[in-house]
Amino acid sequence: MSEITILVSTSPRPSHPSTRILDQTILSISAQLPEAPIVIMADGPVKTDAYLQFLHSIHDRYANGVVQTHQLNAQQSGMLAPALQLVTTPFILYLEDDWEIHPNVEWSSLTEIIRSQFANYIRLYHGHRIHPLHEHMMCGRVIERGIPLVKTTQWSQNPHLASTSFYRGTILPRCVGQTDMIENIMHGPCASAEWEEYRLCIYNPIDCATMNRLTHLDGKNSL
Repeated sequence: MSEITILVSTSPRPSHPSTRILDQTILSISAQLPEAPIVIMADGPVKTDAYLQFLHSIHDRYANGVVQTHQLNAQQSGMLAPALQLVTTPFILYLEDDWEIHPNVEWSSLTEIIRSQFANYIRLYHGHRIHPLHEHMMCGRVIERGIPLVKTTQWSQNPHLASTSFYRGTILPRCVGQTDMIENIMHGPCASAEWEEYRLCIYNPIDCATMNRLTHLDGKNSL
């Protein structure tokens, strides 16, 4: 039984009613975490026939998957509480619906780092190295339980592994009553805090010359 529940946020895309982008995203996850439950958070309202057809297509489409369809425009902040009600695992992997995760992520080691409370959140990085303009939000390079990490005060909603209790106790209270992207809500508080308050890290694997563990499928512009 997996200790990780996957939360995937989705919303209207130009490519709908095609499920191609979401299929590619979920395939990249299930190939590595085949037993993990998947909660697809589908934002509303349903404005087009294409989105309605897409929603119909994804119900019962994915193994271990359930779809929560929202009738109103909830955004990520409004979809979080209902999704967390379905989570019974100690960890969540949160990602938007157009991110493909590369193979060979060290999931077991990353969960142990979070279980030890060294970190609450470990993000997979989209880029070969930390962008120079973001270095001021980096708080040092460390090796924890044999895994290289970059400590950061930069919150990004790019795919990340996190403690479920951290999401329930720290992220959810800031999202209640908001209709916004989680990154917009959390970026400011994290950037202005000491690292120890939120304990955010970026995964910096050593098995190749790049930090990159993601491909952005660009759902907003893909057809």
